[in-house]
Amino acid sequence: MAIENARLYEAETRRSAQLDVLNLMGRELTRIFDLGRLLEKVAELLREGFQYENVQIFWVDRENNAIEVRAVAGLMAGKVPVGTHRPLDHGIAAWVARTGQTALCNDVREDPRHNPVDGFETAAELAVPVMVKEETVAVINVDSTGTNIFDGSDVKTLETLAGQLAVAMENINLLLQQQDQSQRLAVADERDGIGRDLHDGVIQSMYAVGLTLEDISSQAGEEPETVQPRLEGVVDDLNQVIGDIRRYIMDLRPTELQGRRLEEALVSLVGYLEDRAGVAVTVNLNLDPFLLPERYFVNIWHILQESFSNIEKYAHAEKVSVSLAVSDGDIRLTIADDGAGFDPETAELGRGYGLPNIKDRAERLGGVLHITSSPGGGTTLDIKVPVPVPTAWPPLV
Repeated sequence: MAIENARLYEAETRRSAQLDVLNLMGRELTRIFDLGRLLEKVAELLREGFQYENVQIFWVDRENNAIEVRAVAGLMAGKVPVGTHRPLDHGIAAWVARTGQTALCNDVREDPRHNPVDGFETAAELAVPVMVKEETVAVINVDSTGTNIFDGSDVKTLETLAGQLAVAMENINLLLQQQDQSQRLAVADERDGIGRDLHDGVIQSMYAVGLTLEDISSQAGEEPETVQPRLEGVVDDLNQVIGDIRRYIMDLRPTELQGRRLEEALVSLVGYLEDRAGVAVTVNLNLDPFLLPERYFVNIWHILQESFSNIEKYAHAEKVSVSLAVSDGDIRLTIADDGAGFDPETAELGRGYGLPNIKDRAERLGGVLHITSSPGGGTTLDIKVPVPVPTAWPPLV
């Protein structure tokens, strides 16, 4: 009776120790999101926590009809290189990979499935499958140089650990899917942004070239001497558009902003609008635009460019005013004209990227766009962006 009690006490003590190690392993596995490191950690913890002489974790490589050593701890560490492949029809671990069943062999000499490994004398072996979505993806394998080492508690322990490992693998897979999805969304957003930048910059410039060519065509008969220099100007404009496209591809700011302050570039933009549309433009800058972060600087430029393009196309205005200032903690950009106006409720339907682009650029800066307009009553665009103004001057680009 005393011997039996001692045996039961020893078994219970061992089981308690196994549960403690399993709890520790469960916590550790939830913190690792790299598959290679995860498998290495499992092998290390099994070796250190349960004192198994040898631990191997195999990855099931069905494409090559093999199992691959992905982690080793214990006596075989350094003797079996990680990455070693074994045929899927040789050995106890391979049998487990094929069948998805646990294999307990306390004397390998009596098991025909056993396949000796050079450099290590195995007497007993226990292997359990790691199942993900009812498919064996890995095998946890422990070996011993002594017979009759493993029992039911070892089987339960390794099967419990295999379940924890499967959950950790699924978490890694979900994380990778999420990262892939995030990357796809980022690419889509970047593609959309490039589309807007091209529309707001390059396409507007090409539209202006088209208008100029139409004007040249209409005047060619009456003033032929003016055609050649104006055509040369169109060629220069097209070369600038080509340069813009190249810079957009390189993710640089538009040509007009290269090495210039916004107010300097704005002078050219205002002059162009006055010449093309015959309007009088007044500009009131109570904020130095170059104190703004780069992305604010560029987006404000594109808002101005898009707004001026819309005024030229649709407004038939005589006067335009532009104001950029800080008001109540917001950066406020206001663009107003006394032109034809429109119904804001239907404006986004049929105006291409125009107003939706201006609205989107404001929102990308954390701001809002307010539109005040009515047919015959002119238009006011009021953009408010709640952003602190940096005190340092950024360098010229």
